[in-house]
Amino acid sequence: ITVSADEIQRYYDAQKLKKYVEAPSQVQVRRILFKISDVQPQEPVMQRAEQVRSELLKNPKDFAKVAKEQSEDKDSAANGGLLPYFAKGERNEAFERKSFLLKQEGDISDLFRTPEGIEFVQLVSKKPIKYTPLADVKKEIEQTLLHQA
Repeated sequence: ITVSADEIQRYYDAQKLKKYVEAPSQVQVRRILFKISDVQPQEPVMQRAEQVRSELLKNPKDFAKVAKEQSEDKDSAANGGLLPYFAKGERNEAFERKSFLLKQEGDISDLFRTPEGIEFVQLVSKKPIKYTPLADVKKEIEQTLLHQA
């Protein structure tokens, strides 16, 4: 019994997302947060956030500067709102969704609500999903297919 290179390639392609992910897709964003307490009315905070966002849509390059001045997340604000790279499953669901939906570096999200308050993000960079190279798992796949045959 032999296994062809095509069979190995087909198995690898079919199992890539399940078995051969070396590192998940990740994004890095800048964030501006406007905190809201449970007793505070939300509308004035939303208006302020929308005003800041509208100004940044005209001048996206100012995001870091404005984050330092306006964001109420003091840790990231000190660094221009910059957060470390993260993958899906590592942050609040709404935060992740808005961050991963951004297409181009410099794009700015809509406003969204998180447990911390009202916020929006700017895409800094994306790292694509990284797979284990076929060459590294070829023998393992061949053994699996021989066993199945």
